[in-house]
Amino acid sequence: MTYLDSIALTRTLPCLAEPGKIIVVGKPSHLLDDVLPYLAALPNIIAYNPDAQTLTFRRERGFLTLYSDRVYVTQVRDLDEGLELLAALVDAVNATWTHRHELVAATSRRRTPRPLDLWTLLPQTNCKQCGEATCMAFAFALLQQQHDRVCALNGRRRPRRPAGGAGSPAPVSTAGGREQLASTSPPHRSQPSL
Repeated sequence: MTYLDSIALTRTLPCLAEPGKIIVVGKPSHLLDDVLPYLAALPNIIAYNPDAQTLTFRRERGFLTLYSDRVYVTQVRDLDEGLELLAALVDAVNATWTHRHELVAATSRRRTPRPLDLWTLLPQTNCKQCGEATCMAFAFALLQQQHDRVCALNGRRRPRRPAGGAGSPAPVSTAGGREQLASTSPPHRSQPSL
């Protein structure tokens, strides 16, 4: 049994985040209320709000936001790519609905960590041992899943020294008592690609 027959293209808008690209807006053939909690259980979720019935996924390039009655896809190359993405989304929604008994529906708000959330867990020394210019750049790379390394300082903070001061490294407090920050990628689960 399929959940959606189609997502009809209703309009396109200029993409302000990337000039020359478009935002594709679509209308699903069926309200997405019942499937959104199951979609929210999949990886690459940026935010889920069950009260407002909104869900935002990270795509390889851009975002995909689902509302009960409409869909927005950002940073789309052209109309043809937009139509392909809407068709792929129909397949992903139907696959999720078919396998919903294997998923735990999300019932509460969700949001992914933001760069500043990760940066506060890093040594903040900009040592460049991770290959990035700054700890903030490393935090961004982790969130964009462009890094699979841990912090080279192994979760230790080098104190900021006042002029002429000295001190010993202090551990960084992290969730669950871990003293290093690894990639925030969720465990791998197979899903249709968008």
